[in-house]
Formats: sequence, structure tokens, C-alpha cells
Amino acid sequence: ETWVAASLYWDSKGDRLRALSYVEKGLRLDDTLPMLHLLKGNLCLKLNRPDSAVSSFRKAQTLEPSISAFEGLAKAYAAFRKHRE
Repeated sequence: ETWVAASLYWDSKGDRLRALSYVEKGLRLDDTLPMLHLLKGNLCLKLNRPDSAVSSFRKAQTLEPSISAFEGLAKAYAAFRKHRE
């Protein structure tokens, strides 16, 4: 997956907005890939966007139930609560 690799590269360089843009490009081409939704959720958490993270992890969980999606969803809800306080 080219978009996954590009996103991981830019995330490793600390450019999370660019990493997110690559994930979003990948999702526009094929939004049925759970890995892209997981990446988007994790990037949204790093960017302090818990509401978007929740949506991404929910979509990943719907497409392919996994511990990673469930764990991300739990982290996103916890961050969402802190963000609102």
C-alpha cells in the first residue's frame, strides 16, 4: 500500500499533517482498507483531534474487527473526554 508507506514515512519524520494527507488520499481511492482508517485514527490522536479519531477507529472496527481498532477507539474516547474538560 503506497499511501500507508508514505504516511508512515512522514509520520516518522514528524510531519503528521503531511502523513494525514497521504492517508486521506488513500481513503479517497479506497475507503475499505481498515489499515488506512487505523492510521488516520492514530494520526488524529497525535494531532489532538479525538473526534476524528473516534470516527476513524469506528470505521476500522466496522470493516475488520480487531484489537488494534478497539484499543484505538478506547484511547480516542479517553482523549475526547480530556479534550472536552
